Amino acid sequence: MRTMPMMPRIVATLCLLFLSPPLFAQDVRNPDLKRGIAAYTAKDYQAAFEALKKAEAQAKENTPEENALLYQYLGFIYSDFGKDDEAVASFKQALTYDCEIELPSGLAENVYRNFTQGVTAYATEFGPCDRVPPQIVHTAPSRLPRAERIPITAVVTDDNAVKEVSLYYRPKGSAKFQKRAMNLVGNEFRGWIEGISEDTDAIEYYIEARDRAGNRAVAAVGKDIPFTLELVRGGGFLSRKTLGWSSLGAGVASGVVAGIFYAQSVSKANQYTDPDYFAALPDPANDDPEGYKSASETAYTISIVTLAIGAGLSGLGSYLLLSGEKPAADTVHLTPTIDPETGRYGFGMGFRF
Repeated sequence: MRTMPMMPRIVATLCLLFLSPPLFAQDVRNPDLKRGIAAYTAKDYQAAFEALKKAEAQAKENTPEENALLYQYLGFIYSDFGKDDEAVASFKQALTYDCEIELPSGLAENVYRNFTQGVTAYATEFGPCDRVPPQIVHTAPSRLPRAERIPITAVVTDDNAVKEVSLYYRPKGSAKFQKRAMNLVGNEFRGWIEGISEDTDAIEYYIEARDRAGNRAVAAVGKDIPFTLELVRGGGFLSRKTLGWSSLGAGVASGVVAGIFYAQSVSKANQYTDPDYFAALPDPANDDPEGYKSASETAYTISIVTLAIGAGLSGLGSYLLLSGEKPAADTVHLTPTIDPETGRYGFGMGFRF
């Protein structure tokens, strides 16, 4: 049966639940939740229930910790009222806000039974306790030729399972983002920026990923700062000195060396794990002063240096440094194109010795 492999995970989750520290009433801001906890402690269960239901009506304004405590106490009260189904549902709801909550000692036997069933229901739907958000690796192009559909790709991984990946974009300066689903193609998620008016010169966007347990991550330049993508008219050119490396092929014939490669200009991509902001995985070595932890993802890079062309040389003389991050001596102008099948940004160049 499919449920059998889940049982060891449920046991492990239960072990975590009874080891984590409790949230005490002094950590609560919601006055109705405070009153409900106080009434429950005084064994005035009806008054506690009424206060907690008022607090539940404010669930969107509560912190996740407050909602975990709210539904935990509703589970206690429903158990005391003999409403086991409602108690199980409340404990399951509490676990969606904090899958490592603990129960105090001295409760009735049916409370622990209902709680265990709530854990089982949670694990069946969401899997094992998971508080780690997905990881988003995205190399952001800063300038691309104007097109009806512009591909945006990212590699998204998760310890449990990625549930959905979404692309949010808007014309620069607009107030509202449009949302598009990003679908898995090979080993990366791909979404399309489309429906942009002809007079739009730049796009702002960010990428959001959620896992099966509801953890959220968003890739962006910084807290509340989306990526900016300039749209170049008339085919345009790429004038970045550092390019993201994807692939390189070369052929030699009749003294001609031809190189074709795919590249993207690199923008620094950060993730923020706080659910109120654009997100990425925490990096303990890189804490920002406001308490948000960020991690940067950048592709391998190549630098392109334009060399002087002697009288005895014809065509374009260029030298490709393939040894990672190096400063470029000059700007190279390339004509980019988008492959409609793969979504890759292509740049071609050849030179003769």
